[in-house]
Amino acid sequence: MAIIHVEEKINQNLEKTSKIMGIKKRELVDRALLYYFESIKDMVDLKREFDAWDRLSDEAMRMTAKSHS
Repeated sequence: MAIIHVEEKINQNLEKTSKIMGIKKRELVDRALLYYFESIKDMVDLKREFDAWDRLSDEAMRMTAKSHS
């Protein structure tokens, strides 16, 4: 289990919401993070794809530079 520190305003929101929902703060944070990660999945995949293209582009430029020297 990791310890995460949050701002006081967020902690107050966690306290309030966990009481209303009848769940522990940890479960609320877990659910919120899982929801967030799912919502940014496409962005993460796109970033990975761009990174892969950048690596391929760099490699192609190095190979072209070597062949011209």
